Amino acid sequence: MFEELDAIKKDKYGEFDPKAIRVHRAISWGKVAEKAESIDEKFIFYWIALNAAYSDDSSSEEAERTKRKTFFEKISQLDTESKIKKALFNIPNQLRVFVDNQYLYTEYWKTQKGEMSSGDFEFVKNKMMKKIYGGLMAKDDDVELLDYLFTLMSLLRNQIFHGLATYNSSVNREQLKSGVTILEALIPILIEIVLENDDVDWGEVSYPYTGNK
Repeated sequence: MFEELDAIKKDKYGEFDPKAIRVHRAISWGKVAEKAESIDEKFIFYWIALNAAYSDDSSSEEAERTKRKTFFEKISQLDTESKIKKALFNIPNQLRVFVDNQYLYTEYWKTQKGEMSSGDFEFVKNKMMKKIYGGLMAKDDDVELLDYLFTLMSLLRNQIFHGLATYNSSVNREQLKSGVTILEALIPILIEIVLENDDVDWGEVSYPYTGNK
């Protein structure tokens, strides 16, 4: 898929054009993710591809979730063919396994520290699951669906990127495998939408290409 996106990018911009640096970076990491054999590495590279697609040069104080949600709002408006929902409908089992995994909820870990009751956690979990599935079934607007889904994905991301999980651990295989399946389905679509809509203001790219190697 990423080879196809790269071909589209080259046909549109040539071998390389600074205007295409956002998708150029995202596609480069997507290619590595596709080829990676380790599920941990796949997750890491897909997440970097996502970051490359939406990151901008805005203030570092801005919450990452807010920045990501702004990106999803633009993507949702541009996804006129409902590619995102169609992709998720094609992987119902992996989506169910992922959103039903208690270890992906911040509130679950609060129960382990005695900061929240198990009943309150179940209430929050059920509410978030309804948001995700409700967004999937809604006729329009993928923003809440993506926002809540990637809130869960972010906890997994934080565990891995901050060394809070063991490499190739048997403990987190279920959530990693289902998470990677979701990223495999969605990341190419997100990049494709960005590539097709270069007239949209996606924000200033951080560390722009200067022409120097």
